[in-house]
Amino acid sequence: MAKKIIGTCPCPECGMGGAEVKETKAGLAYRWCPECNAQYFPRCEATSARLLEKCGIKPEPVREREPEPELVNPVMAPVQVAKPQRKPVANPFDMFLKKATA
Repeated sequence: MAKKIIGTCPCPECGMGGAEVKETKAGLAYRWCPECNAQYFPRCEATSARLLEKCGIKPEPVREREPEPELVNPVMAPVQVAKPQRKPVANPFDMFLKKATA
């Protein structure tokens, strides 16, 4: 199914005056040139609106999205973890220490 052409504008790559401006599934305008196959896909509503202005289409004003409220994490009490006891390791100088303590 072909997408509906919502406008045309000059192609900045090849200079052709009939680059097609269509709408993506996300509702953003994009430009495609049938002469050189160059494509331009804006990533946000503001750049999509600028592309529509170049075509002479007055876009709806872009509203800034409200920040989502931050989730409050409950404060957890610190948990003390018992460290495992290490087994004594043989030391080459143990024979000298045994004589000194005896």
